[in-house]
Amino acid sequence: VVIWIVSSFIDRERPQPLIFHFEGVKSLEEIEFVRQEYDEIVPISTKEGKLEFLLTAPASVVGKMDMTEMKYQLLADSLIQVTLPDVIISDVLIKMDDVKDYFNKGRSISLFLSGGGKDYDKVYDQIVSSLEEAKKGVLASAINNDIISETDRKARAYMINMGETLGYRIEFVEKKKDKSFEEDLKHRLGGDLWRKIRHKVGEYEKPIEK
Repeated sequence: VVIWIVSSFIDRERPQPLIFHFEGVKSLEEIEFVRQEYDEIVPISTKEGKLEFLLTAPASVVGKMDMTEMKYQLLADSLIQVTLPDVIISDVLIKMDDVKDYFNKGRSISLFLSGGGKDYDKVYDQIVSSLEEAKKGVLASAINNDIISETDRKARAYMINMGETLGYRIEFVEKKKDKSFEEDLKHRLGGDLWRKIRHKVGEYEKPIEK
């Protein structure tokens, strides 16, 4: 969370404070607006399909924007036109130090340390594969839980609040959606998951207006 502390006094004859604060936002580069946390139950089976054990894998995914791509223009004495960058959905992060073996009373395990236990060695490939599939499931859940529209909404609210602090009204320019965004998510999710959640991609809440 980024907090800006600014003077309530703005000299309208000098645009430097406006430029300073907007360029300050751009200098932050990527800003995280939304973080969603999940606990995934990951079944681990042998190549023959026999269930060996379950893992609980704490995972997180972030909705953010690259603010270096933000554009703004002063249209009138108290009106700024802002074009926000596209939403970025981060890679899913699984906290490996907190992965638990569900069938072993929650005992912590070190999956990727050399050596390891005999029980884990024999299903190592399945562990790796299952965790990658779990990441896809978390990403799909995040999209289904509106991480895209929530990131967009919070970014707009952030800019509106900053504009109000400076004594300006913010007007957003709606730009054409970038098709590469959908293609990237389709590639990361795979066919079946993509078909289940594709209706959520590009679904944005009505823009916040002030």
